Amino acid sequence: MVIQMINGMPPYFRAKNDIAIKLILDNGKPEIANEENFSVQLQSFLSRCLIVDIKKRSSAKDLLQHGFLYDMAPRSAIADLVARFNTTIKNRKQ
Repeated sequence: MVIQMINGMPPYFRAKNDIAIKLILDNGKPEIANEENFSVQLQSFLSRCLIVDIKKRSSAKDLLQHGFLYDMAPRSAIADLVARFNTTIKNRKQ
């Protein structure tokens, strides 16, 4: 979602979902416009999120402790976003 906010569209937007996933797996981290202008914390956060190998990628629990999120928003705001996301996912499955 961060890449979508930065680039204005998700990676491989024009590709079908299964093709987009394959491209990410094959090509690794997608290109992000003007990444060199981001804060060190945002660059670090994105690099930890975008590791293709799931065994090496940070867990959601670890990412929630990352300085980028920790310094950018109060914990209550992040908890609210996670709760709203979980509600949205649950409603889509019904």
